[in-house]
Amino acid sequence: MLETGSSSGKEEYKKEQRKIHRDRDLLLERIQRIGLPPGEDLPKIPSDFERQCHTLFEVRRFSKDEYVEHSTDDPTEAHRLIEGSGAVWIHVTGVHSAKKLRTFGDLLGLHPLTVEDVMNLWARPRVEVNKGELFFTGRAVGMNFTETQPSGQQVSLVLRENLVISFTENSEDIFKGVKSRLLAKDSRIRSGGAAFIAYSLIDTLVDRLLLVTEAIEEIVVELEDKMLDEEEQETVPTKEIYKRKRLVLRLNRIAFPLRDAIHDLHDLCPEVMSPAMDVYLRDLLDHARRAAERVEHARGMLHDLQDFHSARQDKTINKTMQFLTVIGTIFVPLTFVAGVYGMNFNPDKSPWNMPLLNSYWGYPLCMGGMFTFAIIMVVYFRKKGWL
Repeated sequence: MLETGSSSGKEEYKKEQRKIHRDRDLLLERIQRIGLPPGEDLPKIPSDFERQCHTLFEVRRFSKDEYVEHSTDDPTEAHRLIEGSGAVWIHVTGVHSAKKLRTFGDLLGLHPLTVEDVMNLWARPRVEVNKGELFFTGRAVGMNFTETQPSGQQVSLVLRENLVISFTENSEDIFKGVKSRLLAKDSRIRSGGAAFIAYSLIDTLVDRLLLVTEAIEEIVVELEDKMLDEEEQETVPTKEIYKRKRLVLRLNRIAFPLRDAIHDLHDLCPEVMSPAMDVYLRDLLDHARRAAERVEHARGMLHDLQDFHSARQDKTINKTMQFLTVIGTIFVPLTFVAGVYGMNFNPDKSPWNMPLLNSYWGYPLCMGGMFTFAIIMVVYFRKKGWL
């Protein structure tokens, strides 16, 4: 058993050392990017959301009466498939092939900084409009509630008059609902054009965040109920509160920038979308605000629970200290009496030396007096509520 434990400890140590060296090398690679031109092809530090996969271009050309779908890994062919009538949605899966993305960006006339932002997996959710072209980046949040950070992937989007391009990190089909709606011939999304597709994609991100924040809020409420229940409050470990708080703080860094980005999108709507989209964007903004408010609510509740947990621990410690202080107070006079009678003064030399020392009932009287005094102090302290 000792050898197994030792071997396991060595493996954990080696694993930790490999991680330290890898992080150091990645940091050096990041430092090398400083001062270089935008979009320089250097290795990136992978984000917590990164899941590398093969770069694939899914081209969907649609109108009210037509729907055509193609898939290819060649950016040149993807560009060729755009030709035709109707609106076009190009969904790019995998953003780790810089060569393909740059080729694709050059063919569509995307700015190099836009391509760089697509590949930058640490981008803050935001909206930019430049010469009638809208660029949006955000996060499709997933959640594993056993972990301390949200999972998911970064999503970027470019919108032009009849073209929308979406970029995702991995092959997770987060827009499955949008794709299924496109298949319906009489659907609103078919006749809404590229702008409505862009709205639907962003709405998917906001709805995912809304569901996650709702689940987090419910978990925090359950924690609060347990903390307020005297029978169950001891079952809530301190690390559980801190784990949830760390998770909420990370969600906070996603929810509020996303809310601000949707607000900017609503304000910039007339530049890139028709006035008819305003009502949809207002609804989208309302959902984004609700998600941010839920995160803030959960954060406030966790802060209060943390204070309550600390106060409860302090109260327990204070009660223990009070009990020990009372016990010490009871024994102080008894110790004094025992100490006095421990002095070796000869009673034969003086009647004042050690009274009761030669008395037949001296010891019982002394012990009875000490015991009676102790009982009186215990009764007094109990009436005061100190015991």
